[in-house]
Amino acid sequence: MAEYDLRLARDSEIDEAIEVVAALAMDLETGVRGFQITREKSFLEPYVRAEERRRADLDRFVALEREDPLDAFVAERARDRIDAWTRDVARPLVTRRRPSTAPCPRR
Repeated sequence: MAEYDLRLARDSEIDEAIEVVAALAMDLETGVRGFQITREKSFLEPYVRAEERRRADLDRFVALEREDPLDAFVAERARDRIDAWTRDVARPLVTRRRPSTAPCPRR
């Protein structure tokens, strides 16, 4: 019975970590999307909060999934994809300056 209870507690911990990672990815994307649409920095709040906790949340998820090789592979892949999206998509969009809307000078 004790082994069952330990497994149940571990599974609950993993379920919670999955929910945290899903919310993290959604917050990253929501903040970038809102900022891209409005160019108002206040819309970056979900992105900034998620970016502050991204490494710890993803590393915790991967650590919890280490017991099973397939689960570990999936967790590491999810971490790598979220990291790549943040590096290759989110940061450039958040730091890119919007092109000027001033009319081009006539010749």
